[in-house]
Amino acid sequence: MRRLIVLIRDTVMRLGKAAGLLKKDIKPDEPIPYLDLKPQQWRSLKTKGSTALTPIINDALWASKCLLEANHDSIFACPRYCNETGYKANSASGGLNKCLHQYVSEKCITHGFRHSFRDRLKVMECSFNIVDA
Repeated sequence: MRRLIVLIRDTVMRLGKAAGLLKKDIKPDEPIPYLDLKPQQWRSLKTKGSTALTPIINDALWASKCLLEANHDSIFACPRYCNETGYKANSASGGLNKCLHQYVSEKCITHGFRHSFRDRLKVMECSFNIVDA
């Protein structure tokens, strides 16, 4: 769960995208490591723009490698929350938030990482076009 939280925090992915990753979608050994995000039969993506090659560095790269090295035979990076028939959105959200709440306020939730990432970009004086993208 911690690795999934780190991945969400540092890539701004929605929980459904992260929990529905296949191991083969994680490309840590490429010259620029990335996640190949695309719709799957067990979970769709929220928008057409959600399909992407998302770069991973630092903690997100570490978390991705840990997910690949996990000792399970599933094709899924997070088989606890996803399989061929679907992804367990409520279980994933509840489990990750419970894990997170061991360290932060009950008001903090995993979806909040998307907003805080946007705030971090603004503090860095990133252009609004990039922030919106």
